Amino acid sequence: MKESVVECLENAKTVLDAVGPLVLEHDKTCILTQGVASARNWCERILKEKYPGWHLVSEDGFPTHDKAVAIFPPFLSNEFACWNKECDCWDGEDGDDYMCDKDAVFAWFEIPEVSPEIKQLFKSKQ
Repeated sequence: MKESVVECLENAKTVLDAVGPLVLEHDKTCILTQGVASARNWCERILKEKYPGWHLVSEDGFPTHDKAVAIFPPFLSNEFACWNKECDCWDGEDGDDYMCDKDAVFAWFEIPEVSPEIKQLFKSKQ
């Protein structure tokens, strides 16, 4: 089980690392020519086509639970967050404090239950 959880977390991290720079470069072009919406649509299409398991908010909605999920794009270096359906916003990964508005995140990735030890191991690899 530890391997599959770590692999899942590493997959989420790999997606964030791989797609992030592409989005930034593409954003520059799209914002100049077609606007922010085009850059976001491009990134959504890349996530959907190349990285299965990511849920697009525009298609799948928000998580139906309050557990931490991987988010894209990261918000102020936070790669994990919890959906707060009562307040209609994203909270920090511990589920306590407001992190950002719902529109700041457009994709999320379900993460299996992770022990604190495994989570710390993943963070230490960054």
